[in-house]
Amino acid sequence: MIAQSEENARLLRAKALPPQQTVVGMGVPTVYFYDLASRNEIAYAQKLGRPILILHGARDYQAVDDDISVWRKGLSGVPGISMFKLALPIVSIIHLKHISPNFVP
Repeated sequence: MIAQSEENARLLRAKALPPQQTVVGMGVPTVYFYDLASRNEIAYAQKLGRPILILHGARDYQAVDDDISVWRKGLSGVPGISMFKLALPIVSIIHLKHISPNFVP
């Protein structure tokens, strides 16, 4: 399984898979990953010019602390966004996972 995931990642980075092919072991079309790779969500957030709330589940294994650090760095110093004013609070919720529809603290 790990070897297949590593091979998938290699092929996706090289854009060596047809867009409509389903990625082996993931059940998702390749075009989904190509679309994600083409986005720069931090640049988009920088241009919004309005408050943003970012929530991070402390038990989230898909969006790890390094990912949140990238957002903090990318949005620090953006005019109109301030941690002090709570316009951009980044909160870790202890019991929350990446997808947690039945969240009970």
